[in-house]
Amino acid sequence: MTQRTSRSWSVYQKMVAAYRHRDRIQGTTLMQELLTNTSWACHRH
Repeated sequence: MTQRTSRSWSVYQKMVAAYRHRDRIQGTTLMQELLTNTSWACHRH
């Protein structure tokens, strides 16, 4: 697995975990943090 594939898989797994979280509010918070961190990482490359 390449580094880019590994990163993509990691983001996907975190997204699924946030979506499936039992606490909807905490899941939403996790998703917002993931999207913020992911978009920041994309802009710096």
